[in-house]
Amino acid sequence: MLEEKFFGINLPSQFYHDGYSYIDEDGKRQKEHPNLDKLIEEFIDNENTQIGEYNRGVQKEWKQDAAKYE
Repeated sequence: MLEEKFFGINLPSQFYHDGYSYIDEDGKRQKEHPNLDKLIEEFIDNENTQIGEYNRGVQKEWKQDAAKYE
């Protein structure tokens, strides 16, 4: 999913995409996005942030509900 989303973009300066593979300045080819590890890390951080915000909202609701019955 991330490779499709960032196909040919967010590349290190020494890489380009020829429509088939990523090529570095020495002419070496690779199928995998050169920054895939970084893209995965950013994706996980973003997902964890959203999950944390959701969980804090749920905890707030629980505390408000519990306060009604004290």
